[in-house]
Amino acid sequence: MKDVILKDWGWIRIARLIFALYLTYKAYTLGQNIYYIIGFVLLYQSIFNIKCLTGTCTSESCNISEKDANK
Repeated sequence: MKDVILKDWGWIRIARLIFALYLTYKAYTLGQNIYYIIGFVLLYQSIFNIKCLTGTCTSESCNISEKDANK
C-alpha cells in the first residue's frame, strides 16, 4: 500500500491532486455538496493512483497483436 501511494507521481496525478484540493476548498467556502463529491473522488484517485473509478482500466487492455494489425 505504501508503494502505491508514494511511487509513480507523474504530472497528471499531481494535477488531479491539486484540482481535488481546489474543489474541496471551493465546496467548503461555497457550501456546495457536489464539489465535495467530485473533489473526494479525484482525491481518492490521485492518492491511490487509480485512473478510472473501477480500477480495472489499463493501457495494456487495448493492445493489438501484430497478426491482427496486418489484416
